[in-house]
Amino acid sequence: MGEAARVPISYTVSDWETWEGDWELIYGQPVAMVAPALRHQWFVYRLTRELMDQFEACEKTRCLALPGVAWEVAEDTVLVPDLVVVCEEDLDQKRLLRTPEMVLEVVSPHTRKLDETVKFEICAREGVRYYVLVYPEKRLAKVWRLSEGRYVKEGDFFRGSMRFEDLTCPAEIDFTRIFSEGP
Repeated sequence: MGEAARVPISYTVSDWETWEGDWELIYGQPVAMVAPALRHQWFVYRLTRELMDQFEACEKTRCLALPGVAWEVAEDTVLVPDLVVVCEEDLDQKRLLRTPEMVLEVVSPHTRKLDETVKFEICAREGVRYYVLVYPEKRLAKVWRLSEGRYVKEGDFFRGSMRFEDLTCPAEIDFTRIFSEGP
């Protein structure tokens, strides 16, 4: 007898809700999240603080920089970016149900391929205005802005600042300070 045909198992958000541990769900497939290194966490914290300091002064609306929040993209996809920017979000929800305005990922060797390809494509398709990849070891940030449904690279930042004008509450990240203060 021949080998039995393998039928791929596809999971949903309902399944994901029951899992123990930290997981993302991408197109029905579970992706285990690796515990981040201390350097990784420092950069997430520093970026969160940099943005929140500016959002607190915004008079337009309530915008927040939230680390490690689950975002339900579709019935078969839940992402947990390192940091998202959302405005006027219902904080009583278990997870984000609307598209964030910005997604920032602190890239590690374990997440690099996923961050640079799959999450990049999902965020563009879902209308995330800015996608930022931060590479701590290289002291580098790559910034993309959504234009006509596609990401256009704004630049590679080793130093200098980037102003994010298309956010509900515009903000700026000073990469010189972020990278010079970092571990």
